[in-house]
Amino acid sequence: MIDSAREERLPPVKGNIEPDKLFRHLISYIPTSVDIPSFGRAVILGEKEWARLAFEYLRRLIKSL
Repeated sequence: MIDSAREERLPPVKGNIEPDKLFRHLISYIPTSVDIPSFGRAVILGEKEWARLAFEYLRRLIKSL
């Protein structure tokens, strides 16, 4: 469980947490960032592709707010 929490996170809107609801509340109060390490996906996809996909998911999430 700890390894999954540290190293195998899913991008925004792909996991069980609903970040859109969280961000809608927090974004007006504090600077916000997203931390989604996923060593397994980075190995499979390559670091640049994983970063590109993670950014794309985040961009979609922010546009939906």
